Amino acid sequence: MPQVKLADAAVARRINRALLQLLVRAHAAGDVDSLRTPRQQLRQADQASRYDADEKVSRNYGRGLVGADYNVLLNQGFSLLFGFTLEFVGVQPMQETGHVTFDLRTGRPLRLADVVADEPAQLTLRTEGAINRRMGETLVEIVATINDSAEVAGLTERFTGTRQPGG
Repeated sequence: MPQVKLADAAVARRINRALLQLLVRAHAAGDVDSLRTPRQQLRQADQASRYDADEKVSRNYGRGLVGADYNVLLNQGFSLLFGFTLEFVGVQPMQETGHVTFDLRTGRPLRLADVVADEPAQLTLRTEGAINRRMGETLVEIVATINDSAEVAGLTERFTGTRQPGG
């Protein structure tokens, strides 16, 4: 479990508490006593994930979170961005990925609107433009390896929605 250490201990505590809550909530659907130590909270969450309410027994294995991993994706200026992967067991094994960004001045999680200046419509246009550019670059790479003009025309139409002249 990541532990953030900063000159401002109160900000570090706030970030560490938020990271702990993210992990505890992923681990247990039930309530966990947030006044307990981090180790006790994780143990309580693990026990909650082992309890089978239908059978009214505790199992030797949990039905929830079985693994977690994280990476620091950005630690720059006043932003700290964590990427994380959570692994679950149940009827089907499952992975969940996500991220959380913290303001290093306050320790509070940032929302998208806090870090992206664009309005949603402008952000959509920028994203579509970036996707279209990348699709075009990929199409150029594919076309360079194909000698069949009919196949090139088909790919071009499929990925750009436009027909090549004579195609």
